Amino acid sequence: VALQRGRSDLTLTYTLRDGRYTASPEDNFTDGHFNLRFDQKFAKTQSISISADQQTAHEARGTGISEGQNGIGIDEPLEVQRDKVIVTHKYGQSDGVLRLENTLAYNSIDYAAFPELTDEREYSQLSFNNVTKYRLGARTAVSLGGSLSEIDYRLDPTPVAGDLDSLDSSTKTLLAGFERDVGRSSLGRIGFGAIDRTFTDEDRESTSSAYWDAEFVWKPRSYSSVSMGLGRKFLESRGIGDFIDSREHKIAWAHAWAKRLSTQVNAQYTQDNYIGGGRQDQRVDLGLRVAYKFNSRLSIIGGGRYHELQSDGTDLDFKRNVIFIESNIRL
Repeated sequence: VALQRGRSDLTLTYTLRDGRYTASPEDNFTDGHFNLRFDQKFAKTQSISISADQQTAHEARGTGISEGQNGIGIDEPLEVQRDKVIVTHKYGQSDGVLRLENTLAYNSIDYAAFPELTDEREYSQLSFNNVTKYRLGARTAVSLGGSLSEIDYRLDPTPVAGDLDSLDSSTKTLLAGFERDVGRSSLGRIGFGAIDRTFTDEDRESTSSAYWDAEFVWKPRSYSSVSMGLGRKFLESRGIGDFIDSREHKIAWAHAWAKRLSTQVNAQYTQDNYIGGGRQDQRVDLGLRVAYKFNSRLSIIGGGRYHELQSDGTDLDFKRNVIFIESNIRL
């Protein structure tokens, strides 16, 4: 549902996703995603947007918190509710000399079952992010960005000297970037900076290290694009250690063969280091999607996904192949 009046836009969206496995019906799931978004333009150079999300999702068995031996006794996907509110203020035009973007976000994660396993991993997060971009010319821009994030876990054990208690933490990042538009067919962006994570529990080791993010997009045709990217980020742990130092490398090719027929091929390699947990994972993800659009309301998508995990943890290595077909229906 969309309403528009002058420079104001209000959009209400609900997405229902239902998955059925022929080989393992116990992995069937039904997810729901509700989004309310409001956009207000005050002038050509200034706007604000507010987005509120409530998502009832799932973690597939053997992934996330239920990896390895933690999954023993779990006979269904873990239901998880993710709530998020984002407020974004933008100043400046996309092709202007100066552009500022400030974002304030709040999100929380709550699990619906298996409290003995999930309670200690439920948390809320409040974050602020700023990006300032300055154009040096028609095709070149530099940027400087910074962020501050505060994470509060629901369970706050009584502090005991020498013990690893609370996982509450704050994370700060600083990133300087360079962007170059090589022409109509390609765009490159690269950023380097620093990231720091500090725990309220003095017994947990704080971390400061280099931070990077890069992306290159090549469009040989208007209907075809190749994108490559790499980056480093800190993620919340999936049940072991303090947090995850994740480094990813990815490539994707999207191509429209006809007005109704398109494909997408992607590959990604990820290395996850569990800080404070003594574990390292290597993940490989491959994917193929073929989409046929009957009209603006109905499309059919088929394809396959391959996922491989190699870990030095116990009972974690696995390979998974999924062949799927799905339909997207818009009312």
